[in-house]
Amino acid sequence: MLDKPEQNSSYQEKGKEMSVASDIETFDRRPRKIKIKLDSDGFPRAVAFFDVDKTLAECGFIHGEAFKKLFAEIYPDQDPDKLTEQYLNGLHLGTTFRVFHRMIGIARDGRKEWEDPEKYLEWFLGHEKEVDKEGDDHDLAAALSIRHSQMGAEMVKNMDPQILEQTKIKPVFHLVKIYQRMGIPMCVMTANDEPFAKAVCKLLGLGDSFIALACQKDFVGQGKEGAIEYLIQRLEEKGVPIPRKLIVVGDSLNGDISSGAKFVQKHPEYSVNGVLVSENDVEKTKYRIEKDPNLKNIPVEILKPSAIGQGSLARYRRDEETKPRF
Repeated sequence: MLDKPEQNSSYQEKGKEMSVASDIETFDRRPRKIKIKLDSDGFPRAVAFFDVDKTLAECGFIHGEAFKKLFAEIYPDQDPDKLTEQYLNGLHLGTTFRVFHRMIGIARDGRKEWEDPEKYLEWFLGHEKEVDKEGDDHDLAAALSIRHSQMGAEMVKNMDPQILEQTKIKPVFHLVKIYQRMGIPMCVMTANDEPFAKAVCKLLGLGDSFIALACQKDFVGQGKEGAIEYLIQRLEEKGVPIPRKLIVVGDSLNGDISSGAKFVQKHPEYSVNGVLVSENDVEKTKYRIEKDPNLKNIPVEILKPSAIGQGSLARYRRDEETKPRF
């Protein structure tokens, strides 16, 4: 259980800065020092948590190739291209246990209805423990997940860094730079297993901007609300005062933005803003947010990378009236 944020701290001077070492490995292996700006109350303005896949970078081509090799080996009687397409359409489920449990159900058990990820999520309600935490289904999904992660990590290690550089979603990295100028501490959270997560974060150079990483092993049995809790504790261990305002940036309402809502339900002393990175229709997405009982009271900014392109994020925010309220 997290402690309630204190109203004061030892950092009382307005505009005071502190710096902490990043946990994320860099090519020269020397930890980067990340600067944090503190307001007059001794706290940063907010803390931001970023997803990786389809938020900071398009890593699907790595996931897909590793998945195709793995499932062609285990289920040789299935169409590997079709399975891979279905896999890539269901990466937003919150944990890779769920992602692989769904694909096992499709490939091994013939659960055709799960080809629609939303149908799987409907089934998942009431089955959280057996998939995310313990039991035969969990154990098999976890075993395939770690093998897939190891295969993906080997691909990343042998990859030209410029290839992954090209996968960066530029408007989101622009947002990272804005938060960095504001002195907002940032962390990365991903449902990927540790080998792949660490390899990708290193190759993307996230250690220059982000302080800590939470991957699947850090929140087993939970969605990313567990990752947020883990990362807050990690920041506290580094001496970072934690403000009440949190920001969750991700590509999935279910797997990312809702995790912030679930965290706040458990820790009502905090509030959360969501930043959804999505190519879906903006008006339809706004309607979906308004109808979701977990999200309707949370401010959610929608960033559509293709609409921003190489242009100004500030101009997009002004034109689309998405400027965040914090």
